[in-house]
Amino acid sequence: MNATSIGKRIFFATVLVALVSFLISFRSDGPAPAEGPSVFVHSPDPERFPVTLTAWLVSDRVHAGEAFWIEYELRNGASLAARDTQLEPLTGSAWSVTGWEERTGDIWAARPNGVPRVNLVPGEVRRFRARAVVTSGGSAQLQTAYSHTWGGTEQERAHNVVVIGPVRVDSWGSSLGAALQSLITTLLLPILLAGLAWFLPFAEAESRSEREKRDAQIAEQNAQAHQTWNLLLPYSLEISTKYYMPACSSILALQREHDRRAATGNNRAVLHALLLFMRHMRDCRNETGGIHFKHRLGEQMAGRWFKAINDILNREFPLLVREQALDTISSKESFGQFVERFTDWKTKVLFADLETSFGLWCARTAANPLLGFGEYLPLFQMFRAVVQFEVNRPLEFWYQELENPVDVRNMWDKVKGRTHAEIAGWDALLKLSAEYVEKIETLHKP
Repeated sequence: MNATSIGKRIFFATVLVALVSFLISFRSDGPAPAEGPSVFVHSPDPERFPVTLTAWLVSDRVHAGEAFWIEYELRNGASLAARDTQLEPLTGSAWSVTGWEERTGDIWAARPNGVPRVNLVPGEVRRFRARAVVTSGGSAQLQTAYSHTWGGTEQERAHNVVVIGPVRVDSWGSSLGAALQSLITTLLLPILLAGLAWFLPFAEAESRSEREKRDAQIAEQNAQAHQTWNLLLPYSLEISTKYYMPACSSILALQREHDRRAATGNNRAVLHALLLFMRHMRDCRNETGGIHFKHRLGEQMAGRWFKAINDILNREFPLLVREQALDTISSKESFGQFVERFTDWKTKVLFADLETSFGLWCARTAANPLLGFGEYLPLFQMFRAVVQFEVNRPLEFWYQELENPVDVRNMWDKVKGRTHAEIAGWDALLKLSAEYVEKIETLHKP
């Protein structure tokens, strides 16, 4: 039996399978989609974020275009009041929130002000629910961020996030989609077998070892992709929320308090923000070994800018004073707690020395060959912009758009013309930064 005869037999068998599959997949009495189990999820790391958020859905399956409820419970498990506790739903093109309600007793009532923003005393629990609509079928994850402020200072604004899902979304055209899917699934194997049988006489030259090697490479690539999305991405989000984003928030507070210092002359609020930044980055170094991003160039860029900043800090603060101060404060220390360090008999001498060193640094004039503290703020801001861009960069498929590098460009415009002979490798850092900015802007162009 020659190859032509085999091909004809396989062709007629494939047509027969296609007809049977088509009739079966379009049967009219198919069962309706079954309701799925309930979904409960709690906010991570309750020890670091005692204000917790619990979210749940009645079922992990919803219909596209139909409204459903996402219920939330905010609980203050801390000994301090949480002010301005706010839910911040991250809406996207796949789903949207159309309204909010709050539960009092057994009654749900609409919230005229929309997104909840409340104050929670210690031990208080508040219940809310959001009316949401998913606009497209498939699978979706619903992400809700929330934030709160400890005490009365804006420096202690904390953020956390809850992700519900994956949630299966059934569209009203699922019958046709299921029929097509069944047809394609049923035909896939016969078509592959037909092609294999047709070309088998002409492909005998390919050795078994070559096929095994190719299959092993494909399996390895699939395993690596699976590992990236299921292991590295959650790890990246975890260390971002634990170290990178708090460090970026400290830099923003550092800039804000330095701008206010011109009117108040008070260095302590600036020093507080600076020490929090140093504490976050030291914790990151000790617990993760350094800065880790998905893209190597972004990782290298952030590391080089932080090295330049860290060399300056090591120069300005004596090693023993700096390390003892970072050992003393916590990563969530409020400004009120920080001020008490200057009167506590255990720490007042240490923090007085630290304040003296920082005051001398801030008071330097242009005549001094070593620049004052304010002259280095653009370096901090450049580091912050790079870190925030790289943190959001792997979430392209979640946000359904590339991260916009405009903040990196703005900060780069402020540092690219500066001269810092006192910083080792400054010219090489500027050259690498120019290449980095050009590459990320090229990626963002439509």
